[in-house]
Amino acid sequence: HIIQMFEEQKEIKTNQKNEEVVMYCFLGIFVIYVLDSFVYVGQYKR
Repeated sequence: HIIQMFEEQKEIKTNQKNEEVVMYCFLGIFVIYVLDSFVYVGQYKR
């Protein structure tokens, strides 16, 4: 019974890690997109 609880906790932890990785991926893409648009605006103004 205790082992089952422990395994469930482990599953929850791996799920949280996967969500973190996905979040960081989206954050990275968002940052790149924002920087890209800033560079584009800078070139356009000149």
